[in-house]
Amino acid sequence: ANGDSYTATNNLTLTITAPGVLGNDTDTESNALTSVIVSPASHGTVSLSTNGSFTYTPTANYSGPDSFTYQANDGSSNSTPATVTLTVLPTADLAVTKSGSTNVTPGQTFSYTIAVTNLGPASASNVVVIDTLPTNLTFVSAVGGVLSTNGGTNYVTWSLLSLAGGTGTNYTLTVIAPTNGSFVNIASGSAATLDLNPTNNNGTDAGSRVSTTVVPIQFGVNKTAPTLNAQTGLYEELVTVTNSSFSTVAAVRVLVGNLNSPTGVPRTNVFLYNASGTNFDSRPYVQHNAPLNPGQSVLLTLEFYVPDRKPFTNSIEVQAVLPTASTNSGVGAIALLPPFMDNRFSPARFVLEWTSVPGSTYTIIYRDNLTSPWNVATPSVTANATRTQWYDDGPPKTLSTPASVSSRYYQVIVSP
Repeated sequence: ANGDSYTATNNLTLTITAPGVLGNDTDTESNALTSVIVSPASHGTVSLSTNGSFTYTPTANYSGPDSFTYQANDGSSNSTPATVTLTVLPTADLAVTKSGSTNVTPGQTFSYTIAVTNLGPASASNVVVIDTLPTNLTFVSAVGGVLSTNGGTNYVTWSLLSLAGGTGTNYTLTVIAPTNGSFVNIASGSAATLDLNPTNNNGTDAGSRVSTTVVPIQFGVNKTAPTLNAQTGLYEELVTVTNSSFSTVAAVRVLVGNLNSPTGVPRTNVFLYNASGTNFDSRPYVQHNAPLNPGQSVLLTLEFYVPDRKPFTNSIEVQAVLPTASTNSGVGAIALLPPFMDNRFSPARFVLEWTSVPGSTYTIIYRDNLTSPWNVATPSVTANATRTQWYDDGPPKTLSTPASVSSRYYQVIVSP
């Protein structure tokens, strides 16, 4: 008889059909051969049939080398014993599950927890866990993870040299939600060790996917009728926005529309003077670039330029948005005339004044202590005279009223 080699998998029965171990054995007299076991396997159970077929069941959770011996019989005598060498491959069963919010608000920062567990029995080597980020999510952080991009898709990858059977570990991924829509975040895992059950770690299982919907923020809105400020010549409308939702809003945008006369006739000569920008639908807006917690309110002053100073009405829509980045180095400041606090209004206003060039644009920057970065007040100011006044009455120009802080520093920068 001649030796044979086979590969088995732990916790699975290996079945070899006839002629099995006799396939490489011959008789000099061409007699039919039968197989007879001589010594059993050390780490499993062998059932050898006379036609050479056999089954081998390794001991539970065993992996490594094993063997048994047999003899070939030609009806009159036995051959010398031959060894059947068995290699039992280890297997691991990685399971990847994921949890996270199913409902978020626009611009909300939130986290996913990804759990990878080795159900065993063997240790899993070179474990790789991958989170495939939806394109409308913004990556913030992933402790121990590496962010990469391929074909426009972002991936976060965690690597482990080994994960013992019956153990697991968790990873945290932090992201920012888009302003609207829905998305599905998928986690998957793999290892160099054979895994006979890939469905619980290849991203197809429901437990490795989290579907999330962006739920519009609910706001409480209260506004006053526009009132003419005789000092500035601008109409002012006070808008109080309250976050009535369950999570913090990153920033608030107030859009102005339906500019009409009191009788409903459209007005074309009413302009939002302190607009931060213009929406895609041509509506101007002001924006408060600071978080608004649940139940928290912010008072915004909307300024309107109306050449004929006739009364008007308007609509308000509040949206949750992401903050608009705005910083300035503070280089290139011009000299200011002595500032003063105007207490005739509520909230009180801090007034800046400087010598200006008509047609030039000036950007006001501020900070509440000497070590913090400069913030940019919005919007910039275009001078229409040789002297310009600008006042800080809080949002939306600045993040808070000057009276709410112990100190505030200002600079005026000439825009290039």
